[in-house]
Amino acid sequence: MKKSILAVVSAVIVILIYILSQVLVQYIYAFVVYFRNLDPNRDFAEALFPAISNINNNKDIFSLITIALAVVIIYYHYCRRKGQYGISFNVKSLKSVDCIIWMIFGVTLSTCFYMILVFFNIIDIDVSGVEIGIRYFLVSCMVVPVFEEWLYRNVVMTILLKNMHIIPTIIIQAFLFSVIHASNTQKIYTFFLALVLGVVMIETNNFIVTSYIHIVFNVVGLGVIDVYSLNTVARGVVLFVSTVISVVLLLYEIGKCNKNKQLN
Repeated sequence: MKKSILAVVSAVIVILIYILSQVLVQYIYAFVVYFRNLDPNRDFAEALFPAISNINNNKDIFSLITIALAVVIIYYHYCRRKGQYGISFNVKSLKSVDCIIWMIFGVTLSTCFYMILVFFNIIDIDVSGVEIGIRYFLVSCMVVPVFEEWLYRNVVMTILLKNMHIIPTIIIQAFLFSVIHASNTQKIYTFFLALVLGVVMIETNNFIVTSYIHIVFNVVGLGVIDVYSLNTVARGVVLFVSTVISVVLLLYEIGKCNKNKQLN
């Protein structure tokens, strides 16, 4: 029991490193801009406003800097150690067919999740005001998902698995993944997404696979508002079809992984 608690604490610390890295990067930049705009004729609020505005306009750049800083700290403290929390990079090559199947699974799973939110009118994601340029796409839909999969499904899950059973590990990592998201709706669907990704990680032991799914999930999310144009019947059909395809593909790949494990 004590080892399990310490493992959870250690996993939380890993995530806090990422969060504090983000806070540190933003505060350093804010104060740099603040002092650059500080003069006797401007009060504190007037000097600080440009700093806050620049942070909001450069979130993608700050995400990259934050990720780089967090990776260095976490890798140095955890991945290089060979003791209790020594962590390796679970990266394996995939056959082209498997890559395609996992990407299709990502599309159908994403469609299923987002459609449930829209079907019951509980979605609060609004990307209409977001400028989706190349930089935003690369960071939000490529870099961030891969980093989060490395952080949660590779580092955090490895720490937890060393000290507790599979089911608690999957649930705890899903909870930790969901709580960092802003809105309650995001917390709900990211929790269930992380449960699926946790299962996939256990079966494949390859965070590149979960990265495929996560990347597709974020990409599909950019166009989620368009599903409002569908009527109720169409939404139901899309939800049913995407759910069936997701389940079939997941069971197929899990069966394939288990067969390979037995052969090895």
